[in-house]
Amino acid sequence: MVSEARSDAIGSERQRDDVKGSHLELSGGVRRWAFVIGAGIFATTLAQSQSLSLPLRNLLNNDLRVPLPEISLFFGIAAIPWYLKIVIGIFSDSIPFFGTLRRNYVLLGATMAGGLWLVAGYARGSYPSLLATITAMEAMLVVGSTVVGGILVEVGQRLDAAGWLVGARMFVEGGCAVVAGPLAGMLAGMPFGVAAGVGGLIAFSMAPIAFLWLREPATAKYEVSAVADAWRELRLILGSRLIWLAVAFIFVASIPQAFPTALWDYQKKVMHFSDATIGLLLGVGGAGIALAGVIYGFVYRLMPLRALLALGIVGSAIGSFGYLFYWSLPAAIAIDGANGFLTTLWVVAMMEMAAWVAPGAAAAAGFALLMGATNAGSALGDYLSANLVERDMLRLPGVAVLYAALTLLMVAVVPMLPQPLFGTR
Repeated sequence: MVSEARSDAIGSERQRDDVKGSHLELSGGVRRWAFVIGAGIFATTLAQSQSLSLPLRNLLNNDLRVPLPEISLFFGIAAIPWYLKIVIGIFSDSIPFFGTLRRNYVLLGATMAGGLWLVAGYARGSYPSLLATITAMEAMLVVGSTVVGGILVEVGQRLDAAGWLVGARMFVEGGCAVVAGPLAGMLAGMPFGVAAGVGGLIAFSMAPIAFLWLREPATAKYEVSAVADAWRELRLILGSRLIWLAVAFIFVASIPQAFPTALWDYQKKVMHFSDATIGLLLGVGGAGIALAGVIYGFVYRLMPLRALLALGIVGSAIGSFGYLFYWSLPAAIAIDGANGFLTTLWVVAMMEMAAWVAPGAAAAAGFALLMGATNAGSALGDYLSANLVERDMLRLPGVAVLYAALTLLMVAVVPMLPQPLFGTR
């Protein structure tokens, strides 16, 4: 049944591509597109509220007196647009915005996200107003991120470079974490308006790059009508058993992968680390992420994707288990760096799988749905771990062991996944 659904999706994709062709001018080679994708990932990752979380956490905890579970809930609610990326994906795949399906969406998202970060600097006085503004800002980042994801799928499939591009993407995300940690630690000691201004500048940085480098003729047309095109794309995605199997697996596997709020609480209350030290540790973790992205880009063709996924899950479990020994600053540096590296091995293998599963005729929407699953799973896992800590049921070492054990359980699922999930590379 799964193979049949995959064949139907591929047939629909080819029929649509015959009529419509590529959204983009696929010239300049993989490295040019890696630059464009990397710039988009940089802006839409570093400008996220999670990346610049320390100023927000301090504002919520010190000024607004928000309890720990509500702090985790703040970031979970603000990330709702990331769970619903498929909506933006359908628009970007089917409904031209001023004549283009990619370029102008990126320009809109970058400009609006930058402006909303500035608005957040004035909305800091209350939890609801700050949450509404940050959520709207995240929605605009989602526009840019979703379109960049569609470009990655389209270019990766057409140039047979999906693994290389997701490795490059993770290298950029790791670089963002390297920058975000110390930057957030520095901004945490300044007025929140400064952090909002920096976030706005980062979010807007993609606009000039898209304007100059993202080449797309302003000739995109509806094939039938906007509604008909969107409905056809939605049916293509919703009717694919393969995509929904991948969504379910990614969502469940992502739940026990991270516990940033519980870790932050432990660093502040038990280890008594300063904001600058916490920022440094975030940067160390980012260095591990970047290193894993580089290594994956070189070795991904040496092993089957199924084996890489299983190894990545095991590595993520080992990384979580390391927090059992989070006793000192030197140990924290080693553990955060190792966890960043080991967890990324799972993430990058999962992203390559998503890049192959997403149908080319619905590249942005399909990839967005799969990435939304991991965002939702991670947010749920963070909220659950924060509640375990707040209710004194577990402390960070206990959370780490529990999440490591749950992660290892997913290794048994990998051999059961059908081969079409792992592409044709």
